[in-house]
Amino acid sequence: MLTESKVWQNFLSGDSDAYSVIYNMFIKELYTYAMCFTKDRTLAEDAIHDVFVKIYQDRDKLHHVKSIRQYLYSSVRNRILNLLRKAEMSENFSGLEGLDFAGDFSVERQFEDKEKSALEKAYVKRMFSVLSSRQKELVYYRFVKGLSYEEIGNIMGLTYQSLQNLLQRAFSRLRKTFSQRNSKL
Repeated sequence: MLTESKVWQNFLSGDSDAYSVIYNMFIKELYTYAMCFTKDRTLAEDAIHDVFVKIYQDRDKLHHVKSIRQYLYSSVRNRILNLLRKAEMSENFSGLEGLDFAGDFSVERQFEDKEKSALEKAYVKRMFSVLSSRQKELVYYRFVKGLSYEEIGNIMGLTYQSLQNLLQRAFSRLRKTFSQRNSKL
């Protein structure tokens, strides 16, 4: 079985089968990811399509990447931002700060144990609802996708320290919400 690194190397060398492998490996995940930024299915599909066309056309200019996932996430994220800017979907568009990151925090996916009470599920949804868009995005990358801080930093354009600060603020908000819940019991 080929490693991600070897598949990418083969793709850069012009192997169209490697391109198909990369596409098939990430297309569903990228669609889910793109839908975190917009509920416009066409926009999400266009952004992903544009990214795959661009990497195919520019493969002779591309270099080795540490993580194909990280590279594709960054590319799709940037393409969505560019498409939104171009379409002027928001009067005061200010990058990602103007978007509501709606990562897949579905309770069903978070709780493997179907025996959890409806109250706990609703509580988890409420806890995530208190996080800012950037905090949700960071938590999604770190705990749902399992990306490293380096990968997340590259995707979000933040330093390690900024990520740590953002995560600590998220935990602080969650602790505050959790302690308020416990004090009401």
